[in-house]
Amino acid sequence: KPKAYRYKDEATYGEGPRLGIMAQDLAKSKAGAATVGKLPDGEHLGFDVNKGISAALASVARLHERLEKVESLGSRAKAKAA
Repeated sequence: KPKAYRYKDEATYGEGPRLGIMAQDLAKSKAGAATVGKLPDGEHLGFDVNKGISAALASVARLHERLEKVESLGSRAKAKAA
């Protein structure tokens, strides 16, 4: 669930309000945990954009495989009905 927040250390992380998913919440799922890492301060968690992009691309590839399978099943069913 998205949450509104501000960084305590705005000098390091930027000023103003933010809206996003908390890294701690992402880390609760297997897929989300793969996209979270320690921030440079070594204490806090943050979303790793590079890992997130990799995870998103892997998800798209998996969805593509599943779609091809469903389309193949549909084509076979049509051929049997004809």
